[in-house]
Amino acid sequence: MATKSNYFSPSINIERDANRNFEYILTPNSIEIYNQIVSKFKSGTKSFSIIGSYGTGKSSFIVALKRTLKGEQEIFPSFNGELNDYDGFEFDLFTGQYSSLISDVKERFNLDSEATEKDIL
Repeated sequence: MATKSNYFSPSINIERDANRNFEYILTPNSIEIYNQIVSKFKSGTKSFSIIGSYGTGKSSFIVALKRTLKGEQEIFPSFNGELNDYDGFEFDLFTGQYSSLISDVKERFNLDSEATEKDIL
């Protein structure tokens, strides 16, 4: 029987697994995406979409990126000072639900139930 210390799941859930032991295998593709995000971030882009088929490592990549940017684990190559102008990064991890994103945002951030999409965005 599995215990918390030896729990194994073939998939990553960005909320559930945020603080679990994590080992990530760098691939040429993940390093390329990482470098693109850092480059685009420096030029002003602050929102990114990572899309792909089920099981291709999107959630694992997000956990690895978060841990690298927060300084919790050195997974990706050094920034070489590219992001030294930033004090830190905050992450709000959302997993897709069968409900309204607006409702989920209201609940997550304790917003007034009467808040509209315009108020949130």
